Amino acid sequence: MLPHWFNTLRLKTALRDELRISVEPRRLVMLRVKRGSGNAVIDRQVIEFEPAVLPASAEALNPVAARAAFQDSWRPSVAALRTALRDPRWQDAIPRVVLSSHFVRYAIIPWNAELANAAERDAYLRHCFVLAYGEVARQWDLRLSPAGFGQAALASGISTALLEAIRIEFEQAGMKAGNVHPHLMPALNETWKYLGKAQTGKSFWFVSIEPGRLCLGLMENGQWRLFRSHATEADISGQLQALIQRESIMTGIDTSHWPVIVHWSETESPGQIHLPGHTVSIVPGPAAPALSTGIGSLAAQARMSNRIALNHAAAGRSENPLVYAFLLAGVIAGIALMITVQNLHQQNAALVRDINRLQQPGSASRESNGADSTGRQEEIAAVRSVMADLSLPWEPLFRTLEKLNDTGDIRLIALEPNPRQHKLRITAESADTGIMLLYVEKLGRQSIFKDVFLLTHEQTGNSPMPVRFVVEAAWQS
Repeated sequence: MLPHWFNTLRLKTALRDELRISVEPRRLVMLRVKRGSGNAVIDRQVIEFEPAVLPASAEALNPVAARAAFQDSWRPSVAALRTALRDPRWQDAIPRVVLSSHFVRYAIIPWNAELANAAERDAYLRHCFVLAYGEVARQWDLRLSPAGFGQAALASGISTALLEAIRIEFEQAGMKAGNVHPHLMPALNETWKYLGKAQTGKSFWFVSIEPGRLCLGLMENGQWRLFRSHATEADISGQLQALIQRESIMTGIDTSHWPVIVHWSETESPGQIHLPGHTVSIVPGPAAPALSTGIGSLAAQARMSNRIALNHAAAGRSENPLVYAFLLAGVIAGIALMITVQNLHQQNAALVRDINRLQQPGSASRESNGADSTGRQEEIAAVRSVMADLSLPWEPLFRTLEKLNDTGDIRLIALEPNPRQHKLRITAESADTGIMLLYVEKLGRQSIFKDVFLLTHEQTGNSPMPVRFVVEAAWQS
């Protein structure tokens, strides 16, 4: 049970207002939102300023200038943020920053089943960004949204200098910038909420429009194929028509009649989009985007659905408070395991002494009758059965299971050994069936196991790990 002070602290945090800041090249939009009251906006301010000097056309005509603009164009926005945070009305609130796609680059990361750990996944992610944007991407902060088994995933990259500048400004204002999201994250999550589960596995074009910027994504049968970011033109309908035709030719997919889903930024007035041959749907954006979900639960939801979880302020898994709880639980479990193993060794030694005593009886035993002898043999058989359980290869088994779950995506519920058949039955939980299947596949590749089979699996509810499954594996003698 959690201590009373922890529940009180959590309640106070949950009731604090949110400060939602949209950071754009020409303005900041500041919203103070009252949590627990329908997300009512209780204060709002729009701060306009002169942007960094770079014509929009330079993005297409001069790639070098475009890369320089991406690295430095955020500086006027951060200067405006510094001034805005001095206002007392924004204090004592939980800040959540949404960065315009002007300051973000996106990539679709193909599925790779050969990646064994977090370090390999990080290296693969950076490799994909370097291929897409060049060597400058090695200096970016990169984040990957969780995706299902076998699926490509959406990733975002921002300048590390921008991220550090935001952190410093909030720190100087006495606040912590624990949530820094690209604009595409709330845009896509609002879109999934609008579309509902009926659109899972469908094919369509997705368009996110904000002041001066649009992002174009192609989803085919529930899988992302591409994402492109462009400066907007005066005729957005004509621009989209040309972009869709071009990307259709480049991907070799006939999308001439695919629907187009358009999300307008809340800071941009929705306009009319006319695309001959396409059904255009406009996502009705909320007055204040729902960003209040914690990054840990957001990641878990992302694995279970199409939700996007991209937080550039989270320093890996350790930023999630739940991770500290799991880490503490792991330490306690490790201590308990050491005590258990020590007890098993002691029991094993005692049982060996009992067998020696029973097999080499003294003079009193030699005078025992046949019934006593039968009872003694049954006792020996029972002791040997217990010793068979104690002689399992516990240490290599535990090391293997611990290594396979280095990312924390699996929760072990029970281990049921069968020494006579050299089999181990594992009951566990996972966030989705893809993670479950990947875990079973990894078990089958371990040298200590053979004949690994998935016996059952079921959905247990809406918990972060709703898939419970049972695996049986035979271990090598």
